[in-house]
Amino acid sequence: MMSMTPNPLEIALERIEECRRTHSTELDLSGLGLKEIPTQLSKLTWLTKGNL
Repeated sequence: MMSMTPNPLEIALERIEECRRTHSTELDLSGLGLKEIPTQLSKLTWLTKGNL
């Protein structure tokens, strides 16, 4: 049986979506090893703190 472990980008997108839904002012994407910043991040204009 194959593992359905989400990749780092999927995890980042899930966190970004949760931040969008809750309008959280903080977002932590550190430790994911992202090579690029997801473009969806630019829509979170209310963020005051972000960890990459």
